[in-house]
Amino acid sequence: MANIAWPDELPAPLDEGGSYTPSFDNVAKTSMEAGAPKRRRRVTYVPERFVCTVLLSSTQVDRLDKFYKTDLGEISPFTWRDFRTNAPADYVFMAAPSYNRVAGSGSLNLWKASLDVMML
Repeated sequence: MANIAWPDELPAPLDEGGSYTPSFDNVAKTSMEAGAPKRRRRVTYVPERFVCTVLLSSTQVDRLDKFYKTDLGEISPFTWRDFRTNAPADYVFMAAPSYNRVAGSGSLNLWKASLDVMML
């Protein structure tokens, strides 16, 4: 069964501050009696975490909450894209989205949502 897609009515991340990082250090090091430590890979694949911010209206905040809580049940994977290559990519949320109101947005009532997702 195909994953649920990122909703079309939600925007792409802001250009500033999005980052991909490995989920954990994949190199195991063992001290030797003499010489350099021995190094080896722990596993063959290390998932990457993608942390970014999206700018949302109040309506889009409601849609993101529905997507996270109802559509994904807080745990299901979804398809978005790898913003480095623009290729489709599967993700899961590592934490619930968090929101900060944009100061000075007045009647536009804009929000910055922080997303912490892991690429599968």
